[in-house]
Amino acid sequence: MAFDLYLSVLIEHTGLIALLRQNPLTGPDTSAAYLACLRALVPEYSARIAKDWDLLDTTIRLIQDAPADLEVLRVHALYFSTACALTRRGFMDQAQFLHLCQHLPDYAAGWYDLCIPSQVQVD
Repeated sequence: MAFDLYLSVLIEHTGLIALLRQNPLTGPDTSAAYLACLRALVPEYSARIAKDWDLLDTTIRLIQDAPADLEVLRVHALYFSTACALTRRGFMDQAQFLHLCQHLPDYAAGWYDLCIPSQVQVD
């Protein structure tokens, strides 16, 4: 089940990226209502991608309608992975990212370490 949960979050990001490529968040359409509508489309769009890729029904169900306890995990994982991506791309600084991670539940205590930029050593 853990892999299906991971895959469902990954596919949901894929669905979001596909939607954003079709409808970039630029211009006058970036109101809160527009963003809410876009966000509401993500699970169904992501489920369609998962079906097209012949992923397991378990993964598709987690995208569309996860049980409450697993949905909480999915929401935290989506939150973390989005913040990690923003940090890695320079839209959020490391201190802001740390602050966000400190507000995740105890089970996510080690997640911050997964997104620390690697130190590149030059000889």
